[in-house]
Amino acid sequence: MDFYVHNLKLSQDGLNCIGFINADWGRLKMMKERHFIDELIIDGRPIHGVLFDMDGTLLDSGGAVASSWKRWSERTGVSFMAIMEYSHGRPARDTIQFFAPNRDFEVELQWLLSYEMKDDEGIAPIPGIHAFLQRLRLPWTIVTSASAHLARHRLHVADLPIPDRIVTVEDVRRGKPDPEGYLLGAEALGVPIENCVVIEDSPIGIEAGTRAGAQVIAITTTFPAGRFAKNYIIRDYHELLRVL
Repeated sequence: MDFYVHNLKLSQDGLNCIGFINADWGRLKMMKERHFIDELIIDGRPIHGVLFDMDGTLLDSGGAVASSWKRWSERTGVSFMAIMEYSHGRPARDTIQFFAPNRDFEVELQWLLSYEMKDDEGIAPIPGIHAFLQRLRLPWTIVTSASAHLARHRLHVADLPIPDRIVTVEDVRRGKPDPEGYLLGAEALGVPIENCVVIEDSPIGIEAGTRAGAQVIAITTTFPAGRFAKNYIIRDYHELLRVL
């Protein structure tokens, strides 16, 4: 029995094996036992850990993010559209330094964080993520460009589990697209990065995961599939669960 997800062909090889097959990029298998996902094989490489981005990957915070940057745009006179094109996936500190290098960095960062903490409108889990996490038996964590305080707040609002060890902007010297965060995430799981899969919604995050040496899956919650031409692509977690 064959299924299709975007440009990926999904073939069922047996009761306990689901294969994602792409003519150009090889093979991804999801092994399950009693409906649990306890092994992944991507392009012949065994996967023992999952590294999720947060905003746009685990939860939808697009409205709150846009509202915060809109207010900051009005505060500083920086083009809102330019901010939105540049910022997604990057730490807020990098965006502020890029667009407003002559303003007081700490003042601007604290102003933005304060506004973000008050704006929960529209924050919700990505469709299918609760069920996916319930079935996932591989170790996993989150690697986000958000601050630890904001990350935990948004995860709580979205009613999502919070791993013991989250990698946040405070943990890295260089934010995405630098691979540092994902390397730290793999270290936190105790899994070599080459045996991890990164799930990301932004080209910046995809670049970070790829540069780290992980396998990467793109989710098209924020950007269209055309921005991820060389990656495995899903729309949401229901697309995985339908074939599990």
